[in-house]
Amino acid sequence: MKLISTPENIHRSKRAEQPEIIVFLRPHSSNVQFLMLCIENIGAGAAYNVQFGSGAPGSNRGGVSFLKKSDFLQKGFTCFGPGQKIERFLIDLRGGLPEKLKQPLQISVTYADSLNQRYEKKNVLALGDFEELAYIDSKEEKAILELIPLLVDIRQVLNQIAERLDFFEQPEISKTMDSKVLSEEVEEHVETVQDDQDKPLASELEKLVNLYNAGNDTELRENYSPFRSLRVTNETERSQNPNTPPIFETHSNGIFVTYATASENLYTVVPLSGFILQNRFYSSGAFGEVFECPGFNAKHTYHVTLVRPALFKHEPINDEWTLKEKGKLELTQKVT
Repeated sequence: MKLISTPENIHRSKRAEQPEIIVFLRPHSSNVQFLMLCIENIGAGAAYNVQFGSGAPGSNRGGVSFLKKSDFLQKGFTCFGPGQKIERFLIDLRGGLPEKLKQPLQISVTYADSLNQRYEKKNVLALGDFEELAYIDSKEEKAILELIPLLVDIRQVLNQIAERLDFFEQPEISKTMDSKVLSEEVEEHVETVQDDQDKPLASELEKLVNLYNAGNDTELRENYSPFRSLRVTNETERSQNPNTPPIFETHSNGIFVTYATASENLYTVVPLSGFILQNRFYSSGAFGEVFECPGFNAKHTYHVTLVRPALFKHEPINDEWTLKEKGKLELTQKVT
């Protein structure tokens, strides 16, 4: 990273927390043939007036047209905080990498710290390193994915058969009953089994809601460990394009809090304790997608009461959080 010094701030900059922005590539976790462009501030301070440029290494001429189409590369950022990270789909490698993209590309980024000391960093992106991913045969993977719904149906049928076998292992007298009555009792038995399976989770969620609304964070953490906080990593992109799907990641300063449940790999998600809901959190921060918020008005701010937590699945290997069931909040307008 190159430091751009100016006489008026060369001494003051020693007291600033230094930002450091890096630009890199990675395959998307859901499909390795989708290449993502990632930008992250790994420094200790916020970066201001962030500007990007692109071209071939060692040359200031030309540029790469498909990079220039990215809004955030053209406009840059007014402020990019420490730990902030955004990702943007860059290119689909299926069918091969175009010849003109096999040579290394360069994205330069310039920015200032809190004392207006400017920095410049040049990042070389070697798309050619990912070229082999273009030839991965995904037919077997696709076939397996297509089988999943069938396997789920088979599992449900086997569970129903097992339940009926359990029922018919009753005393002989129950097998001499009228067939219509017997059929009705079998159906009632199956429904009872399903209700019994749902009761533990329903009871668990009810207790969690009561503890959350009572502000009892300590007991929540003791009863539903491990707990984590989440944030939306592409909030900046969503502010520019609300149709961009939110991407959630574990983060120490997230506005969502997760608690484990007894269900396998299922987590409840609630707002951070004492959270005040504002429009930017509702829209680009994805609150409106995680929770039903009846009566929300973008012009107002709200205290929140938890009616029902959202339910997420978590893939720990890639730290992927997927919304499975939307939660619900009750809003009380904050008096200013």
